[in-house]
Amino acid sequence: MCVRSYGGDGDIIGGVRNLKWMKDTFFSKYLSNYWKGFRSILDVGSGNGRLNKFLDKYFDEIFNIDPNVELDKRFSYGKTTYINGKFLQHTFGRKFDVISFNQSFRLFEKQQDLVLIKSLNLLNREGMIFIQSSSQFEETNIYKDQHFELDKLLLPLGLYRDLFVDTRIETRFSFIRRISERKDIELVGESVRIVKVDDPSDPLSIPYQDGEYVNRLSKDYEEHKTEHRII
Repeated sequence: MCVRSYGGDGDIIGGVRNLKWMKDTFFSKYLSNYWKGFRSILDVGSGNGRLNKFLDKYFDEIFNIDPNVELDKRFSYGKTTYINGKFLQHTFGRKFDVISFNQSFRLFEKQQDLVLIKSLNLLNREGMIFIQSSSQFEETNIYKDQHFELDKLLLPLGLYRDLFVDTRIETRFSFIRRISERKDIELVGESVRIVKVDDPSDPLSIPYQDGEYVNRLSKDYEEHKTEHRII
């Protein structure tokens, strides 16, 4: 995956180019003002932690989690905590201001709705989920079938999608803001429960069928009712 350095040093052409673009454009021009006030970040699928060199400028606490690749000491700072584990199975015991999926969200094939629900429960109030995916600069084509349709994932959860940056090299940076004010969805511990049906004229209304979610994408949750437990 780009910039994650999964193979050796990971200095493939695509990874280096994408990393340089992130440094020169995204971190320097966009996040320097936007991320003010955020103190902690959880980087999911962090690889060897190469991205920490940029995150270090904006966050007081950096948490990396990856099930396969160990944190490179070059990218380990005093504020960095590395977790060797799987995001859906790990118990974090705390919340974060930002949860980042940099080229990793698509790897949760058929589990992306579970990942979103767990992320919401791990966010501080007014926190942000940040999903970055690119259609170019991939070192291989092995992930070409692991795509996701973000809008279809967000609609049943009553969430909005905002496009943050969309560049000519088709690298898409987008973020999801937590909608804590909406009264049609309620977060209880590690579950999400519907409180009321929204106005059907609202294009972001949650679809219902006999009190159940419809259009669920994870097979494990197709038959569950309005309260879903994270497992």
